[in-house]
Formats: sequence, structure tokens, C-alpha cells
Amino acid sequence: MSSDGDIETQDLFIKRMTGYARLFSACFISQAAGGGSNASLGIDQAWMWLSRVLNLRPCPTITAIMLTHILTVCGRDLTSVYGRQAWKLIAFVHSQFLPAIRSVTDENKDGGACEKLALFIDDAVNRQQIEPVDGRISQTFWYT
Repeated sequence: MSSDGDIETQDLFIKRMTGYARLFSACFISQAAGGGSNASLGIDQAWMWLSRVLNLRPCPTITAIMLTHILTVCGRDLTSVYGRQAWKLIAFVHSQFLPAIRSVTDENKDGGACEKLALFIDDAVNRQQIEPVDGRISQTFWYT
């Protein structure tokens, strides 16, 4: 809600939530200056976020959008750290959670969010890898 009492449109809400998802995802996979571990937000927090979301009933559209962005940015790190368990989680999203999202989502108002999630997961499962996200800061960034 804005300062003058207006409720934001769905488009603005989705843009804001997309920004939050990408920001938190970047924090989940980034390392602190000097190459140390990020004390408060690490890949374990991304795993915890995913497991908590998958234990909730999905919300229309926004659940698919958030999952797509979190998995796009953190997916490679999740699969490298958690291995088979991460692939099981991705398979669960594909086989059981995505149909649950579709059951509560109006396809006319979805904007293709469920389809984007399905395409991302299909591509990852078929190739058995998730591409690294573009624009990731290298470890040498802090030393230049």
C-alpha cells in the first residue's frame, strides 16, 4: 500500500517480489570480502527457504515466480552442495508442487509464470545441470 492509501497493482507487486527474490538469491550464493563465508545468508539459508516454501500451500502466480528466480540464481550452488538431494527436491517441484501451483493459478492472469518454471526445471533435469547465473561477482573482485 502506498503512502496515500492506494493498493499497488499486481504488476508492481510482482516486479517488487522478483527484485527481492533475485537480491536474496544473490546474497545466498555470494561470499564475503576476503573469501570468507557469508555469516548470515549462505546456501544453507536458500535450502531452508525452499524447504519451507515447499511445505506451504502455493499462492497463485507468485509462488512460481519466486521459485523460478531462486532456482535460477541458486540452483547451481544448491546442486553442487546438496547433490542428489537437490535433484530430488527439483524433481518434487516438477512432479508434485508445480501441478499444485497450477491448480490454484488462473492461467489467464498468470503471465506464463508456471510455464517458465516448468521450462526451467525440464531443461535442468534433461541436462542434469543448472547453468551459472550471469553477472556473478568473482572471488577476485574484492582484491582489485
